[in-house]
Amino acid sequence: FLFLVVIISALIFALFGWHHPLVNLAIRILMIPVVAGLAYEVQRLASTHLDRPLARAIAAPGLWLQRLTTKEPEDEMLEVSIDAMTAVCEDCK
Repeated sequence: FLFLVVIISALIFALFGWHHPLVNLAIRILMIPVVAGLAYEVQRLASTHLDRPLARAIAAPGLWLQRLTTKEPEDEMLEVSIDAMTAVCEDCK
């Protein structure tokens, strides 16, 4: 998601050009909800149409980044998570 936000923000802010630094700061602060909302909607749309090449191209950089930053949990990690979830579920009863 963050990779998509960076790309969309670069495209949107390029439309505004360069002004006084305070004006640039104000524009960027005011556009945060627009950029975040647009990135969310693009990601959501792409995730529902992964059978199309354009949607796969939009989702690919985020998946590549996810592959770099995550890994499969080890068996010990799984055991700890199962024990923690079991303890939480017993407290809820």
